[in-house]
Amino acid sequence: MKVRPALSSDTDALKTLFYNTVRRVNCRDYSPKQIDVWSSAVTDEQLWQSRVQSGGVYVVEEETQVVGFASLHEGGYIGMLFCHSHYQGKGVGTLLLNHLEQVAQSLGLDRVYSEVSITAQPFFQHRGFRIVQPQTVERQGVEFRNFVMEKDLVS
Repeated sequence: MKVRPALSSDTDALKTLFYNTVRRVNCRDYSPKQIDVWSSAVTDEQLWQSRVQSGGVYVVEEETQVVGFASLHEGGYIGMLFCHSHYQGKGVGTLLLNHLEQVAQSLGLDRVYSEVSITAQPFFQHRGFRIVQPQTVERQGVEFRNFVMEKDLVS
């Protein structure tokens, strides 16, 4: 498996991976209505194109298949981290998170943070993130519980 910057030509693969992961993995922690709203973000083509074109999005490839992706934004914000449902627990998320932390350190950042789903919270906590606060966010009139989590990059 290798990490590389996302290309515009990856957009459809990222959208499919996102949609399937939300529907197959996050469904164990969120209601069907929440999953419907969350996964509906896949239909916003402009959003996905701008995410990839703005930079800071990285993919993990196994041979030629995208099996995970993540994004790092200004100030150390991890905006997305999704792994293919068949690659859960196989090191894809760790590979991505390690890469994002290295990029953040190379930019002189001393911490990274994210808004983490209930599903991903144990993964982030196991990798040294701490919960700053639980929160409830609203999307299309539907509330979602998640966690603001952060990790210091310098000891």
